[in-house]
Amino acid sequence: MSVSTFKRLQSAVEQLRPEAVELMKKLISINSVGPQNNGPGETEKANFISDYLRKCGMTDFKDYPAPDHTVVGGLRPNFSVTVSGQTRQRTLWIITHTDIVPPGDPTKWHSDPYQAVVRDGRIYGRGSEDNHQGIVSAIVAARAFLQAGIKPYSDLKLIFVADEETGSKSGLVHLLAQHPDLFRRDDLIIIPD
Repeated sequence: MSVSTFKRLQSAVEQLRPEAVELMKKLISINSVGPQNNGPGETEKANFISDYLRKCGMTDFKDYPAPDHTVVGGLRPNFSVTVSGQTRQRTLWIITHTDIVPPGDPTKWHSDPYQAVVRDGRIYGRGSEDNHQGIVSAIVAARAFLQAGIKPYSDLKLIFVADEETGSKSGLVHLLAQHPDLFRRDDLIIIPD
């Protein structure tokens, strides 16, 4: 990557900073605690992310739902979106998860855990670090390529999985079992968790 291309990407990321903060706030506001922890699951958050990405102009989506009778609708959402690269020989995957752990004792929080608070340049709220920062970072990276009009060298695929906090049975384990050819030997995988 040339220095000028890198600077264009860097500029696109900087321009997306305010939107990234707002995206983080919205993600924190959606309860996606898994059903094993008496939560509603990830469907609302996955739908929000998918809608958001579509509004950003992304169109190449694939769904990999996992059956789970313990959630409304009977499915745990897993999906990917692709930013096409110059070559299809290798894929760079960024894998993030949409579920969060329960907030625990509410008296231990200084604010509502599902209401993001920005203080001293940091964002506080349930799931802000695990794994909303990964979700937002992945989305900003993909959007920077699109916004800067730069085609990545290889395909860039963001994949959003369920159930990481309780064993990944309905998330990554499901993907590996049901879609064994999804990840290729030469692919690169980043898990910002």
